[in-house]
Amino acid sequence: MTTHRETESQWKSLSSSWSILSSGIPGILATVVGASLAFRLSSTVLSRVLGAFLVLYVPFLVVHSSFQIRPCVVTSVLGDVLSGFFAGVFGMGGAVRGMFLSAFDLPKAIYLATAGAIALAIDTFRLITYVREGTQLNPLLSWAMLLFIPASFVGAWIAKRFVNRIPQRSISRMVPRRCSPRSPVLLSIERDMTRCQIPAIQT
Repeated sequence: MTTHRETESQWKSLSSSWSILSSGIPGILATVVGASLAFRLSSTVLSRVLGAFLVLYVPFLVVHSSFQIRPCVVTSVLGDVLSGFFAGVFGMGGAVRGMFLSAFDLPKAIYLATAGAIALAIDTFRLITYVREGTQLNPLLSWAMLLFIPASFVGAWIAKRFVNRIPQRSISRMVPRRCSPRSPVLLSIERDMTRCQIPAIQT
């Protein structure tokens, strides 16, 4: 039976979640800016900055497992802006988003729902920006979307069955650690994003 204290805690978590979501508007604006810059500027320096950040952050997180960013409005807005900008430029903002969301110590279900909602909003607007900038998908990839979209729902259903077995503390740290193998790639990148196809959605 749910106690009054547990109910109050759940309401506080939901309130924090809505507060984080409402501050996601700067993140949407940042992803539009980032997606536009991806077609105009060389991303070599920014790629190396992101790679260096991940190389340093992941080991730091392992050594200082109790580290948390101070939860506040500034943290929420800054996290959304950085994750939105990186998503627009590189197609990869999940590591930054996970780091800032972990500061709010949300329950697993609310954490995942909040991260998913923010990712959906950011990815939607960055894809719209890519299309407006003239990006066109390969016809084969367009047809593959008919498979990818249902597959994402199947993946979410499978993940839902396993998520309760994962400690809550581990949830918010899985995305940054998963991104760590990509850090050397980002550090050594030499290409210009203006010559590339649309970045893949990775949240």
